[in-house]
Amino acid sequence: MRIGLWSIGAICLLVGLSLWLVTRSWFMIWQLGPQLERRLGGDVEIGSAVYERGGTLVFRDVTLRSRAHPGPAGEVLRVGRLEVRVDLHELISGNLRLERIQLEQVIIRASEDANEPGVFSFMALEPDWSRHEDIDQLVLPPQVQIRDAVLELGVHDGARYEMRGRQRVSGQMSPLYENDPWYNLVLSEIDEHGNRRGADGLLISGRWNVATNQYTLRVDGLALDDKTYQMCPQLALLWWDRMDLEGRVSSASLEWEPGKPYSVEFALENVGLTLPIETEGLWAQYRFGQIVPASGRPRMLVKSGTIRLEGDRLTLDSLTGDLVSADASWGLGAEADTTDLVGVPYQVDVSILSLPEMDWDNKQQWMDEILATAPFKMRVRMDEFGLGTQPAAESPAVELPLLVARVLERFKMTGWLLTTHVEVSRDAPLEDDEGNLIPQPIRWSGQALIRKATGQAEQFAYPLENVEAYLQFDNDKLIVHRLEGRG
Repeated sequence: MRIGLWSIGAICLLVGLSLWLVTRSWFMIWQLGPQLERRLGGDVEIGSAVYERGGTLVFRDVTLRSRAHPGPAGEVLRVGRLEVRVDLHELISGNLRLERIQLEQVIIRASEDANEPGVFSFMALEPDWSRHEDIDQLVLPPQVQIRDAVLELGVHDGARYEMRGRQRVSGQMSPLYENDPWYNLVLSEIDEHGNRRGADGLLISGRWNVATNQYTLRVDGLALDDKTYQMCPQLALLWWDRMDLEGRVSSASLEWEPGKPYSVEFALENVGLTLPIETEGLWAQYRFGQIVPASGRPRMLVKSGTIRLEGDRLTLDSLTGDLVSADASWGLGAEADTTDLVGVPYQVDVSILSLPEMDWDNKQQWMDEILATAPFKMRVRMDEFGLGTQPAAESPAVELPLLVARVLERFKMTGWLLTTHVEVSRDAPLEDDEGNLIPQPIRWSGQALIRKATGQAEQFAYPLENVEAYLQFDNDKLIVHRLEGRG
């Protein structure tokens, strides 16, 4: 009997000591720190830990650092207050089983290498979920509440760090499936008081893999303003400047997977942009039967389409909208002047392939080299666009492919319906003995169908009406397959 009582007392004492032990600050940090470091793939520091009733642990000043990056750039995550509900019995046995997490005063930092565009500090984290228990019994919380967080984008050069942009959000994450490393996440923009901005703010949704850091995100509610500009990666900023983007986008998508380049995609909706490719010799302004001088790259008001930047490739996919000349004072504002120009409805596809390595000390020279040498493909399509016959003084100018404009000029056409499809491309540059890039010639080809036109052939003095023509063209030749009209 006495031995039994002693045994029960010893067990109670051991349990009590165990509970006392696991609720000590130093023990919690000692027990949780290494497990978090292994699973998050970086150095974890915990400022303090306090046990509260009901298996709730409160940690303060928790940081996650990339081991490959010194200075502020290496601090990928900082949490001012981290509240964790755990299973104490599992913790006593050395296992970390989380039941709920709440984060407050959070900074999530993505710092881009100034010398390697597209390489961010968080990409150096090396999560390790290789142990047997990690696969069979994932220790993931069913829900993560994010009360107040700041998404911060910056640029680093060694230990020097420059913050570029910040966005305050709150939201939550939850596993896609039970015991699955994929989390669904939803973050909403909040104001300085922590209130959600609702329809006037950003909405970030997507998936994140806690075991690999792979993510797929969608951002809704973006305006192409200074705030969004500052939150873009370096290469995206260069192309933004080159295309002079303005307006709003329906959404933006961001994707990254370890071992692959990140990608950014904008879904456009009523966005003004200038085509990035130098188009000298490809486009012309046509007005009342003749080609008129023009300069600069054509500009579009894009009603729909996407811009995608992925690794060494820029793609403008299915840009549908109205094209006008860069000579016009044209844009999205109320002061835009379109008196002498008519927007021509086009669908445009552009791919700039194999971008050379960025030279950040000579950015403008790098951009000039791209425009002069980089391989690209461009497709332009117009369907049944027409201008009625108008007096010369009232006839507006339109932006057309040069060879099409030359055909219209040759027959002095002033009223027509035009369908045309043009393809333009350039191969990758060659390299001479001194390493200089030699640009390859630009090739173009296409076809055009002209209907219901009014004009006058060069060899006839009388006007022609109801002209119909089908023609094909490329760098070397123009073939008129059919030309009919009444005169």
